[in-house]
Amino acid sequence: MRDGYKMNSALRRFLTYLAAFLLSFVVGVIGTAQNEWFGSGDLSPYAFYCIPFAAFLWGASSLFFRIARAWPLWLAAPTAFMLGAFGGFVATYAVAMFLGPWFGAMSVPMLKSWCVSASIFVPAVYLLRRIGVKKSSLVGATACAGLGIALFFGISPLWSLATGNQHLMTAFFRHVPGEQELNITHEPDWLTVEDRELILGSGLTGTIECFQSGGSNSTDWPRAKAFVIFTVGLSQNVRLPQPKRSTILYVQHEDEFVAIPNKAPTFDRAIEFYRDQTGWSFWVEQSSGAKSGGGLSL
Repeated sequence: MRDGYKMNSALRRFLTYLAAFLLSFVVGVIGTAQNEWFGSGDLSPYAFYCIPFAAFLWGASSLFFRIARAWPLWLAAPTAFMLGAFGGFVATYAVAMFLGPWFGAMSVPMLKSWCVSASIFVPAVYLLRRIGVKKSSLVGATACAGLGIALFFGISPLWSLATGNQHLMTAFFRHVPGEQELNITHEPDWLTVEDRELILGSGLTGTIECFQSGGSNSTDWPRAKAFVIFTVGLSQNVRLPQPKRSTILYVQHEDEFVAIPNKAPTFDRAIEFYRDQTGWSFWVEQSSGAKSGGGLSL
């Protein structure tokens, strides 16, 4: 009888751990799908980090049940939800500290995925262990899942605002001087009316052409745009402050760049143009400390 009890206990622990792993991984897959599968190549390393995270969830849920098994349900369930979300944050922070700047290369939304899965898992396990598989526990677990879904869609913008993260679009233009009013040749499809008015108000004459554009989409909101017009070649490295949830046009005047509008808010993070062995390149500093960029065809 005792051997059978130990076997059932071991099986229950394994199934609980497996549920934690599958939940955290599936939420990560959903987050990647929501981002149009950007970063799908990182799902394998994400699954690897979900292995210790699932063990952390299993231990946290067991510990919370032992501490709060006599608490009123109206107090225990919300507390479990909030502690789960906080536990997801702590686990993500631990991985970020372990990986350092390389954490910025993880395209799967780990913070959101782990906070959401933990906020669902911890109270659901508590309710099932406290009440058993009954209607009341299933209703409670479903309610936690609903709150987790709300957290899923709300945590990214809130976290982006708190950490200074943003979706930054960069576009580089080449200027050809002329006597006529400024004209944008091969105008990009993404150029809005406001963007066009800002560029045409630069004070330049002749023509400009967008020769390179891209974006950092670690988050979808808030958004910012940085336009850079090169009027001559570069002779030295240049650092430009990133716009802060706004649009800034940088116009080159010899070795200096003038910002339009000049009082637009900026971050301390930079867009830097530098020369290496292959020619001119650029990088964009992200809120995590990581950098992304590439070659620059001046």
